[in-house]
Amino acid sequence: MRRTALLLGSPLLALALVACQPKETPEQAEQNAESAVCTNLAAVGTALEAVGELSPSSTVGDALKARSNLSTALAKLDQSEEALDQLRVKELQKQAKAFEKEVEKVTKKKDTTLEQAAEELQVKLQPVLAARSAALAEVDCANGDVVVPESTN
Repeated sequence: MRRTALLLGSPLLALALVACQPKETPEQAEQNAESAVCTNLAAVGTALEAVGELSPSSTVGDALKARSNLSTALAKLDQSEEALDQLRVKELQKQAKAFEKEVEKVTKKKDTTLEQAAEELQVKLQPVLAARSAALAEVDCANGDVVVPESTN
């Protein structure tokens, strides 16, 4: 009976701990996704180095392991890049929807001149342009936060 209570209580405790964690901001999510891309790029580099270190005296098993490690590293890189792209596109869509609402507000003011509307909307357009730039940005792995996995040879 006591063992059953422990087994049932453990997942509940874990769930409670997860629920108490502060929610990740969009900026933190993007930083984490970029970090994952950088880490996975480093892993691909390590796997490529292992492939390059194969020699005539290497075994078929060594070659298969090197190929498997490279394949796994490339798959993880693809997944992390896709996750980063999705985050960036999501933020761009969010900013674009907010801008559309601002356009609706401005167009409801029938006495506003086109010049006034343009000035008002120009300010509201800036977050959309920033999100677009972020969506198109390259990943910067030169900040020193890249974690290079140890070789598995």
